[in-house]
Amino acid sequence: RNNVALSYAPVSALIGLFALFYTVFMVAMIPAVLGVPGDNDPPRDRFYPGSDLVGVIAVNVLFLLALVSFVRASFTDPGTVPAMYPWDPNCPATYGESTEFERALAKKGLSNARGLERKMDGRARFCRLCGKYKPDRAHHSSNMGHCVLEMDHYCPWIRNCVGFFNKKYFFLLVLYGGSALLGFVAVMAPHFEHSCDHFITALDFF
Repeated sequence: RNNVALSYAPVSALIGLFALFYTVFMVAMIPAVLGVPGDNDPPRDRFYPGSDLVGVIAVNVLFLLALVSFVRASFTDPGTVPAMYPWDPNCPATYGESTEFERALAKKGLSNARGLERKMDGRARFCRLCGKYKPDRAHHSSNMGHCVLEMDHYCPWIRNCVGFFNKKYFFLLVLYGGSALLGFVAVMAPHFEHSCDHFITALDFF
């Protein structure tokens, strides 16, 4: 289901919003930073000398970090249950693999590979769709078509599940994206206020 063309709509909308905000920000701030004269110039360096330049650099860095986090969160596989012993019952253990696996667990103080989460009758959890063992916090995603390790949720804005291997990038995307928008508002506030006071046409906002 994840290859339906409609699933690209939220991702495209998010990229479009990022592009719109970034374009508006740079078009409004470049003349102020470069000192280009114009009619009804907005106030420059309202907070302290050089504050506009610092704000532009900070917002650009945050936008770049948010973009990198977005790409990593979107294209990183969130994690699947391995198609190997002992997680997949259809893949029997090879000679010595069972003993080696149990020995590795024993070194970590674990008695088995079946985790803590169990069914009501005490049996290990197996996915009725995948047929594989479901580790703790693993859930089947209908969008991805398989079980996802430590699945949190399916996010349409990145067109991917948030799971074991990409939850860090998703968190950073929210953090950097939110910080970039706060910086955008803080830097643009004096210019927006000035434009409202001298608003005649829509172009006066820039």
